[in-house]
Amino acid sequence: MWFLITLLGESITMELYRDEFASRQQNILHSSFHMVWVVGFFWYECKEVWIEGLRSYFLDWWNCMDMMVLSMYLASFTLRVLIMLKGHFLCQAPDGTEECAYFTQTVRQDWHQEDPQLIAEVLFAVTSMLSFTRLAYILPAQESLGTLQISIGKMIDDMMRFMFILMIIGTAFLCGINNIYVPYVTQPYLGRRFNETFRFLFWTMFGVANQDYVDMPKFVVAEFVGRVLYGIFTLVIVIVLLNMLIAMITNSFQKIERMTLTLSGNLPDPSSI
Repeated sequence: MWFLITLLGESITMELYRDEFASRQQNILHSSFHMVWVVGFFWYECKEVWIEGLRSYFLDWWNCMDMMVLSMYLASFTLRVLIMLKGHFLCQAPDGTEECAYFTQTVRQDWHQEDPQLIAEVLFAVTSMLSFTRLAYILPAQESLGTLQISIGKMIDDMMRFMFILMIIGTAFLCGINNIYVPYVTQPYLGRRFNETFRFLFWTMFGVANQDYVDMPKFVVAEFVGRVLYGIFTLVIVIVLLNMLIAMITNSFQKIERMTLTLSGNLPDPSSI
């Protein structure tokens, strides 16, 4: 619990010292104070592997997630230290002036996409989110929250089956709509790039896409077919499949509730007295 409070404190600190964290002049103590707990957790997991054995340890999915989170924390911290050391040694070299300026003074807008500090920040953000999911490990011990967590697990199973059907149907409409708009480069979002068409259809499922993107007044036939395909996609995905997903999730929750009622019967006499 104190570890999670520390993560919240670091997030607040990053917001207060935004300019410092956005530059190369980061204080490694401010951004890596959580490593005090991470090192302790890593030593605890090593002892658990030694006691249980490697095979038994990885049979528990929680242990797998713990090891993944610890690895990402260590990778993030290593990259931060690497940036600091590399900038120090490059500035000491007589021919490293340009690289020294990059690792010590360059603004964030000029960093490379594969810059170690960017990767370290992404790793830290993901692991911070995963760290809070560890609280779910103790929820089954609570009467009401444990039932809810088991229901969520069953719902995720239903969502995985639903995603397979959604992927097949979505890919079909993605190829069809993209092929219609590819020859017409005047369209701002459809046909220019495959990922932009995918983004348009993805946000359509949540009702936040602009339907005017499918309009092409100068090409009546292509516009008509594009509108028809887009309308069928909206009908099938948004109305049929999403409502089917809601029904599947509701059914799974009701099954867990019925199991709970069955398991919570009265004790036999004389224990019920």
